[in-house]
Amino acid sequence: MHTRLSSLKETIQSAVKSKRERAVRYDPAQASALVTGLLFFALLAVAFFTGAATESLKFFHPVSILFTLFWSFVFGALVLILPRRAGRWVFLVLYLALLIYGTAQYIYFKIFNKLFPFTALSNLHEGAGYMGASISYLGPLQAACFLLLLALGIYLFFRIPRIAPLPTGTRIALLPTALAALVLAQILLPRAYGPKTEYAVWNSFEDPRYVYDNYTNPQKCMGLCGYYQFLGVDFYHCFIRPLRTDNTQAQAQLQQFFEDYPSGHTDNDMTGLLKGKNAILIMMESVDYLAVSEQNTPTMWKMMQEGINFTNYYSSIFGDGATFSNEFVLNTGIYSPSNGAASYSFIRNSYSESLPNLFRAAGYSANSFHQNHSWFYNRGLMHKAFGYENYYSFYDWTDDREEVIRDTFLTRTPEVLDLVLSRSDGDDRPFFSFFITYSSHLPYVYDGELEPYAYENYVRPGETLAGREDLDCLMAKTRITDQMLQELLDAVDENTVIICVTDHFAYGLEEQTLLETKGEEWPLRQNTPFFLYCKDPDFTPMQVDKLCSNADFFPTIANLFGLGVPDNLMGHDIFDPTYPGYVIFSCYAWLTDDAYWHDEVYKEFGDPLSEEEIHDMIEYTFRRIECNTYLLESDYYKK
Repeated sequence: MHTRLSSLKETIQSAVKSKRERAVRYDPAQASALVTGLLFFALLAVAFFTGAATESLKFFHPVSILFTLFWSFVFGALVLILPRRAGRWVFLVLYLALLIYGTAQYIYFKIFNKLFPFTALSNLHEGAGYMGASISYLGPLQAACFLLLLALGIYLFFRIPRIAPLPTGTRIALLPTALAALVLAQILLPRAYGPKTEYAVWNSFEDPRYVYDNYTNPQKCMGLCGYYQFLGVDFYHCFIRPLRTDNTQAQAQLQQFFEDYPSGHTDNDMTGLLKGKNAILIMMESVDYLAVSEQNTPTMWKMMQEGINFTNYYSSIFGDGATFSNEFVLNTGIYSPSNGAASYSFIRNSYSESLPNLFRAAGYSANSFHQNHSWFYNRGLMHKAFGYENYYSFYDWTDDREEVIRDTFLTRTPEVLDLVLSRSDGDDRPFFSFFITYSSHLPYVYDGELEPYAYENYVRPGETLAGREDLDCLMAKTRITDQMLQELLDAVDENTVIICVTDHFAYGLEEQTLLETKGEEWPLRQNTPFFLYCKDPDFTPMQVDKLCSNADFFPTIANLFGLGVPDNLMGHDIFDPTYPGYVIFSCYAWLTDDAYWHDEVYKEFGDPLSEEEIHDMIEYTFRRIECNTYLLESDYYKK
């Protein structure tokens, strides 16, 4: 027994001695340097991760490395000059904010093929309900990188107190030195992109300086200057540039644009065709051609075949919030801006020549309807700004979400249908009603919010739809919208026109599904339904194959109803014989009958375009998108 105790004692003593020896060998300075190095490595890694995940690195410019180093120096200096316990909390908050924001940009890019601006955060509440569906876009590699970077940040949070305190003089001088270096970088580094250019020309998309100065392509901008400088550029264009906008200069630019590209309207055979008729505008959520067929949506199919059907209509997504951005252009003829959330940033603008205001000027009533609350996308105030007399939410009648997200709530709630059809006592005005559907909204999973109801009520037992979960769910939920249209047709008379237009393609489908069904080019996926239908026996069916977009919707409807088409719009009346038809996309891509252009992708379908014609179209696209922003920032239509 004594021998065993002695042996145990010797083992313990040996272990303690070994630990002391290791402690003696521990070098605080070396550990401090290691943690400091890891801190800067983590900041650089987050910037690289964001650039790689959003595919911005394909536009890489060496200047981006310098900008990222300078910003990392500032962030690191801020952490190091503080007491260590305070510094680690500042690091954690800053690091997590940069990592999460960068990851959110990746997810948004996967869905919309573009990056979102700071102003999109004002819509954060609106998107919170779809957080689960959004996270599903995080790929395995990106998820692994995110978790590794998160683990590194947490590790540094606990190790930062090990960093040796800086001498007083160094601590005082470090942050001012870092900031001075960053300010100097702001002045000097952009010169490496080339000389400054004031106006867009046909090849401005290739000019790094023009892209950086004018923020025409956020993804390319990030590649040129790095993630952290990109945040600064985005902040400037969202919040500072609008304050510095010279309305006189903006008005001059607009005047020159409208002189170079006249947009005056010429009456044609379709002018006033529907004059005096009631109008119900239905903006259909995610109703994609993939879900529309004679078998799946018989009512829509009938309306397309027996109405006016625009087969080559594109719902170009501009700005943030795909549904509201389309809502904005349909009502105003102006695209939602890329540097601001239109539902909040431009609520004080004048929309005196909006579609509802044109209808009201012609003696119509104008009201809007949707399932969601008035605060969602600020619709209660924004629709009043558009010119609607009232915005009605289905929640005004019930708190049962299961009921309001079914589009048939509109037709199966007598009080709502009476308002849509303006059956109020004493109001004999013709009516213009605007309804935004919801039932086809993402996500598209069998156990989703609306899918079980759709399958139980609209899919026969054993019926095969597409054979893949996402498409099955889209098709099933679109049948709810189709049923609503059938019930609405039963309720309206021959003097009422139903206008159906999709807000955006079903981008919530799996990427593999979209690749196989709609192709690789993201802009070209945006071909969506737009059709009009009227029960009037004299209403002549028509198929319109001319290329057109949501910017053309407003002037076309105004022409059909004889409301007068305002001058100086970005879009055109589709029936105007002088308008050849084309589509402009937010990424500066364009589509004509003969060709499609998007950065380095150029495809020809018909007669070859000359180099001059290609250059002219590129320049027109750049100037049009630039002037669209001027229209909003200068409040051009204010009287």
